[in-house]
Amino acid sequence: MMVTRSILTISLFGFIVGVGTGLLDTLFHLLDLEYYKLLNIFIFIFFLSGVSLATIKIREDFYNGIFNYWNSLKNYLLIGLAASLTIASVRYIYLKFINVADINQIVGNTKSNILKYYGDNNQELINNRLEFLEFSYDPFVSSLFYLAYYMVYVIVFAVISSFFIRKQAISNTF
Repeated sequence: MMVTRSILTISLFGFIVGVGTGLLDTLFHLLDLEYYKLLNIFIFIFFLSGVSLATIKIREDFYNGIFNYWNSLKNYLLIGLAASLTIASVRYIYLKFINVADINQIVGNTKSNILKYYGDNNQELINNRLEFLEFSYDPFVSSLFYLAYYMVYVIVFAVISSFFIRKQAISNTF
C-alpha cells in the first residue's frame, strides 16, 4: 500500500510540475513575448525547482526525512519523467490544436532565406535542411524532441541535486 501511495504521489507531483511548466511555456508562446529566450531560463528554473521541491516533499512525507542518494535519485528521475511526459503532452496539444502551423509557408520562407545565404550551389544541403524542417514541425515529433530535451536536464540535475536532497539518519554513536 505504501509503494502504491508513493507512486501515485510521485506521479501527481510530476503531473502538477509538468502542467505548470507546460502552461507557462504555452502562455509565453501565445503572448509572443520579445525576450522569449530569456524567459526560457525562468521556465527551466520553475521546472527544476518544482521537481526538486516535490522530491523533498516526498522525502519528508514518506521517508521521515531520511533519504539516501539512491532514493533521492530514483524519486527525482520519476518525478522528472512524469513532469517531462506532461510537458510533452501539453506541447503536443498546443501544436496540434492551438498553434496550427502552415508547414508549406515555413518551408518556403526558409528555402528563400537559405538560397539568399548559400545560393544555388549546394542543393543537397538545402534539401536536407528542408526535409529536417518538415520532419521536426510535426507536432508528435516536436513533442518527442521536447520530452528528450527536458529529460536530459532531469538526468543531469538528478545526479547533481540528489547529493543535496539526500538526508542520512543521525547516528547516535560517538
